[in-house]
Amino acid sequence: MSEALVGLTVVAMGTSLPELATSITASMKGENEMALGNIIGSNIFNIALILGSVGTITQVPVSTPILWDLLILAGCTIVFSVICMTSKQKSRRWMGGVFVAMYFAYLAFAIVRNYCF
Repeated sequence: MSEALVGLTVVAMGTSLPELATSITASMKGENEMALGNIIGSNIFNIALILGSVGTITQVPVSTPILWDLLILAGCTIVFSVICMTSKQKSRRWMGGVFVAMYFAYLAFAIVRNYCF
């Protein structure tokens, strides 16, 4: 098992579970803005502060797989933004299903990329 695959599964799930639990609790209490803010804030914090700190300490190599990951991230962000802006109703189960499906599709892509290429 490669380091990238461990990072995409075990570490990512472990670091995201607190945000997931907080967001689920907030949604169940009707605090949808809190749930959304928690998820978006956590991602911005991880990308800006954590990656920025690592980049300050040492060089972060950018390879072709990382560029693909960034392209997929940008695509998911666009899909999320379009759904949020066009939906005049509360979030529905199908919306969550779309993002869970996108995560598993990306995970399958990452596994194939690490073992086949």
